[in-house]
Amino acid sequence: MANIAATFTSGLVLGSGAVCAFATFFTEQAHFINYKLKRASTELTNATESTKVPLPTWKESTPEIMSIYEQFSARISGNAIPLAKSRWNDTISSAANKLAQVDIDADKLVTALRRE
Repeated sequence: MANIAATFTSGLVLGSGAVCAFATFFTEQAHFINYKLKRASTELTNATESTKVPLPTWKESTPEIMSIYEQFSARISGNAIPLAKSRWNDTISSAANKLAQVDIDADKLVTALRRE
């Protein structure tokens, strides 16, 4: 039973790590592509028009979806995770208290174990 739990836990940790690595990679690639597109657009505008538009900086080229993602991530880690953790801890604490209040007759338990 412990082997199954250990296997499940290690798979869960490994899978979560892989998902985070891929998400980070794709996020950075999206940001890099958006930066290149905005820079190329600005350079083309400067080449065709007489006015000079300053080239975008790395920070200015963050895709809109990334800011939405960052806000969502902050909301989840700031509100939802602590709330779920608090509820989980309350449930476990309640179950432990109920288990501690169970009255076990030691003599009956010993005699039942000796019969087997």
